[in-house]
Amino acid sequence: LLFLPLFGLNLSFNIYLLPIAIFGIVMAFVFILYCRNLSIGPPAIVQSILRIGTLITFLLAIFFLNEAITPLKMTGGLLIIFGAIMVSFDIKKLLNKKFEILTKAVPLTILQAILGGVIFVLLGIATKHFDGFSVSVGSRLFIVPAFLLISLTQAKPKNPITKTSWKILFFIAFIDVIAFILYNMSVKIYEVSFAAIMQGTIPVVTAIISFLFFKERLRFSQKLGILITVIGVISLGIK
Repeated sequence: LLFLPLFGLNLSFNIYLLPIAIFGIVMAFVFILYCRNLSIGPPAIVQSILRIGTLITFLLAIFFLNEAITPLKMTGGLLIIFGAIMVSFDIKKLLNKKFEILTKAVPLTILQAILGGVIFVLLGIATKHFDGFSVSVGSRLFIVPAFLLISLTQAKPKNPITKTSWKILFFIAFIDVIAFILYNMSVKIYEVSFAAIMQGTIPVVTAIISFLFFKERLRFSQKLGILITVIGVISLGIK
């Protein structure tokens, strides 16, 4: 809402509000699923399976929104997804875990990936009609109340949120809002399939930031995954 004076609000009561409402309500459930999946399953497994959602959005946008598809675009999209999976995976750590631990979060993560893949296409439909900023605001008006209602059914956390935690959470929320607005703006300018695939590079960007600012060592598979992702991005950029 702080950005309203800069961008204005372009929402009206018509059929295109329905995709925003569906996205907001389902996205709140997806957030809950994501937190639960990370708590019960290895993050590497969860993050890798979630790439399925990116692929679903990519394919649905091409087939149902009649977005252009070329061999280079399809190749670039698949390379980005494969590269992101390679960056997320740590085979050595996963081999040390029991099979039950590795597969515990798989069903719910697949459900999260499918729901996320579908609703981001709905979000794209609304964004094409309105604009990126307005859809960002509109969807949050549904996400926040729905999330609060669903959270009432969850068990209370054992560890209370401290003042330091609040600062970190506020920073994360601010960055999330900016990223969400930028994503929707990119959908308005380009295509849903293109924006979805570019969003799939998040694990790669995270690995690079961790290496540059937190001095984390990159495994060979991560370096290879970053290279494959870069090649995929270049392929998407070629007309």
